[in-house]
Amino acid sequence: WTGTITVPETGDYTFMIQSDDGSRVFLDDREIVSLWGPHALETKAVELRLTAGATHRLRVEYFQNAGDAIIRIGWGRSLPPEPLPAEALARIRTADAVVLAVGYTMAEEGEGFDRTYELPEGQEEIIRVVTAAHPRTIVVLNSGGAIATERWIGGTRAFLQAWFPGQDGGRAVAEILFGDVNPSGKLPF
Repeated sequence: WTGTITVPETGDYTFMIQSDDGSRVFLDDREIVSLWGPHALETKAVELRLTAGATHRLRVEYFQNAGDAIIRIGWGRSLPPEPLPAEALARIRTADAVVLAVGYTMAEEGEGFDRTYELPEGQEEIIRVVTAAHPRTIVVLNSGGAIATERWIGGTRAFLQAWFPGQDGGRAVAEILFGDVNPSGKLPF
């Protein structure tokens, strides 16, 4: 796909691509975002400084290897991450404890394809904001494998790897958090 974009105002802009299998974005024939190669659904973004009134050539390339054919592209003004609303932070601060569930969707993790070692975009920041607002935060991770935790785990009171526990997983997690059962590592089984 080819086209042009005209920058409405000077500033930082984010270009994002999401695809299963190969995709890449070129701005004025320079590759700026690449997910080239066979893979499951992934998202990648880059931020660029652009000048008001400038028109740029945009090109998107994509190939489908197997399975679903999914590609999404987007570009827009980069904005700072929106913090949690004041009302939500107030409720977090007055709670007895906070249980924060994070992890992956079926589109981000599943059998037959790899995922990154990082949590999906924005989840680490939510963990840091919530744990800073409340010292008794428990993070519950839903995933099929390990993730990088070193940037945020020190701020949590407890961490529970729930795996993908299935239909009765919420009950199993609640029984662990209330101390009714020992988190024996058998949840995925």
